[in-house]
Amino acid sequence: MQFILFFLTSRSTCNNRSINATIAAMDAKTVIDTLLEQEETTRYRLAKRLRVHESLLSRAYNYKSDPGFNEVSRWLETLGYTLEITVNPNKPLADAHVFDINNLGRKLNTYNTDTYDYLELHRLLKQVLESQSLASAPPEILFYPSSVNSKAWRAFYAATIAYLYKVAGEQTPRCASINANKTETPWSPIQKLSKSHTDFDETYLEYNVLIPQGELTWI
Repeated sequence: MQFILFFLTSRSTCNNRSINATIAAMDAKTVIDTLLEQEETTRYRLAKRLRVHESLLSRAYNYKSDPGFNEVSRWLETLGYTLEITVNPNKPLADAHVFDINNLGRKLNTYNTDTYDYLELHRLLKQVLESQSLASAPPEILFYPSSVNSKAWRAFYAATIAYLYKVAGEQTPRCASINANKTETPWSPIQKLSKSHTDFDETYLEYNVLIPQGELTWI
């Protein structure tokens, strides 16, 4: 997410060293690298200090998982850091947000229900949710759900639009209506759905799309 900058600062000093690092993207690996350098430690020891399993840091470090802002913030708070978001003035947030949601729709139009990159889907949806959390208004829809060829992905895209508008306290736009986009039978793009420990989100359920609430709480 190039339009986000992070400023990593410390509420205290360690060995008379104040820490003030600028991180240029929402990238857990960059956060981990910064901490390893500033704390002069290893990933194993860092995981111990953060009170998380080393495999969790390793997966994030190797881009096999993509922790959200709140999760990374919790790690840093353990060490006395704060992680703040600011918007890059050279790229207005509204433009970046429009790109995210419409880019999601265009990407879904290249998927089918049997062959798609789940980690890519996870990353794209996460970007959409995080950018909406910073926006003051719901996104403008430039790529309509009706343009998505797959009925299943069309329902997923329309449900995501409805979810964003619900979060913003606005009515779902007509292009994403339930009647026009709902699948005939329940469907989910989430792999290993049986391992989810949270209920399905009600907005997505209205479109017959099964998305555990935990998938929507990265931010």
